Amino acid sequence: MWRNFRDSFVNYVSSPVHRDGRYRKSQWSISTKDELVSFCLSINEGWYHNSVGWGLHLLDGKPLWLGMTQNRERKTFIAKFVGSSEDNWHGYPADHTKNIHDIPREFILQSWLDAHLFSRAKIRKIARGQKCNL
Repeated sequence: MWRNFRDSFVNYVSSPVHRDGRYRKSQWSISTKDELVSFCLSINEGWYHNSVGWGLHLLDGKPLWLGMTQNRERKTFIAKFVGSSEDNWHGYPADHTKNIHDIPREFILQSWLDAHLFSRAKIRKIARGQKCNL
């Protein structure tokens, strides 16, 4: 799927390994269309840095669950998008409690706080890699 990104083109592909029930891969629970919407939101809102973006699945301005963790023990509500030097992007449901690299950068968390998407307590838990519910 091609989308215009700041006067250039990027290719976003929904990776099948995050949709086929594969063991040890987080799995999307939202549609591929909603996955793309989450990616576009991350770009449009500036929730990215150095070819890594962070997305949410929003309904009426409120975050919803978007996938399951690798071990299928918990739902997750943060998406991580990764781009390559060829502007090819893919994403997956991130688990901020298991991988420090799945914790969004501080300026993105602050943006979510400023937009009233999450409470200060939830932002603090995400930043610390702690479990939290929507």
